[in-house]
Amino acid sequence: MALLSRVADEVRALAGPIAGTQGLELVDVEFRREARGWVLRVYLDSPRGIGVADCQAVSERLGDRLDAEGLIEHPYALEVSSPGLDRPLRAAVDFTRFAGRRARIRTTEPLNGQRNFQGILRGHGSFCAMGWVRTAPICSISPPSCTS
Repeated sequence: MALLSRVADEVRALAGPIAGTQGLELVDVEFRREARGWVLRVYLDSPRGIGVADCQAVSERLGDRLDAEGLIEHPYALEVSSPGLDRPLRAAVDFTRFAGRRARIRTTEPLNGQRNFQGILRGHGSFCAMGWVRTAPICSISPPSCTS
């Protein structure tokens, strides 16, 4: 598992600047073994959306860099795409960017016996989020660094 994490971290370091030069944001990197072999998935996003040409440009540049670096020593498939509607929110800026939108939130620890929530995302400060169902608040999800 440490190898998978190391590879994903090193790919993030390469892919982030490449995506940035295209005006895109690196959302996530996955490196895993599947039934068809090893797959390296790179997810990109942009406020204007992601097109096939965006994915192709990043895939070509990143593929060349990965080959030059020799980072992955065995055959793998490189997939570059948009995360789609199920885009993970990982950084504080993500919560702010998507404030006011409907979201599904899954916590690592249960809150009042529940780990899955749906509602309207409220982003402010740090990783602060408030889940709402209809008009009643059901939970406030705030890490210790959140001051509100």
